[in-house]
Amino acid sequence: MSDDMDKTASRKPVVQVHVPQQPARSEEPKQQVRTGQRPKRKTRPGHTSGQRRTRAERQGTSQSNSSSRNRTRADAPRRNRSARAQHAAPKRRSRRGVPVVVLLVAVLLSVVCSVLVTRSILIGQVREAQSEAAAAQNRAKSLADQLEGQSAKDTTKGADAAAGADATKDKATVSQSGLESPWISDGKFSTGDATLDEEVKTYCDGVVDKSQDVDTAALELFKSIAWSEYVERDSAQSPSGKDWRTKFARMYYENDCSGNCYEFSTFLSYCLRYLGFSDAKAEGVLVELQSGGWGDHCIVYVTNKDGSSCICDTARGTNGWMIPSTSYNVQMQDLENA
Repeated sequence: MSDDMDKTASRKPVVQVHVPQQPARSEEPKQQVRTGQRPKRKTRPGHTSGQRRTRAERQGTSQSNSSSRNRTRADAPRRNRSARAQHAAPKRRSRRGVPVVVLLVAVLLSVVCSVLVTRSILIGQVREAQSEAAAAQNRAKSLADQLEGQSAKDTTKGADAAAGADATKDKATVSQSGLESPWISDGKFSTGDATLDEEVKTYCDGVVDKSQDVDTAALELFKSIAWSEYVERDSAQSPSGKDWRTKFARMYYENDCSGNCYEFSTFLSYCLRYLGFSDAKAEGVLVELQSGGWGDHCIVYVTNKDGSSCICDTARGTNGWMIPSTSYNVQMQDLENA
């Protein structure tokens, strides 16, 4: 029997297995071991000492071994699962790391974009400043050119004025001899002012026709002046001085043929001289008014072609042409010495 047990032990190692719990055995009261007696060795239930294991015991052992292997296999997936979880954990950590990288890239891109935008803004500001500086330089240059041109113009104007003054002196010298008039056969027309001579000639030649007779031409001139625009200017209220007639006559023509009675009468007197009425002369008078009192006025005294002494009053329109000088009660005013 010992040989068989040795063979069994060599074939397969004995594995300690869990044996189902057996019903509790009733404990026998311990007996006092007598001196000199050897205690009996305890044996397993159902076994006798020194006996071989029965088939049922071997089957029980194999079943316990198989259950142990089954438990080992059952535990294996758990270990496998834990291993897979351990391998999957780094992947999850790497997946959680991806958004951080994306965030860093986004931050870098935003920084780069902000730098580019700032750079473009600065470049635009620099270019705008450069354009403004160029515009300011152009304006300064234009202003300098204008000032230079104005200076040159003033110089030219001064030269022209000097030349004009010389020419005026020459004309004044020539004017003493007067201008030729188609209405005067034995002399020349002159006002004593060369500029006024030209103005009177221009006006008369534009109003009357040379083919007309003198009386008709004179009446046309009178009506043209009498129907002019009446304007009271401050500078034409109180005539005085030896040249007041030429001064007021020029004021009429040079103010678009408008003015008051002083300007109308003085210019009319020179136009009548151009037509051959050599003694025509404007005079400042005080006229007795129908309402009472006296009023300042200016009329033209002239000798008519029939030899009668007449006056021409532009204030009366057509009715003021060549009326007898006795028609008005007047007081003469010495404006030359006023």
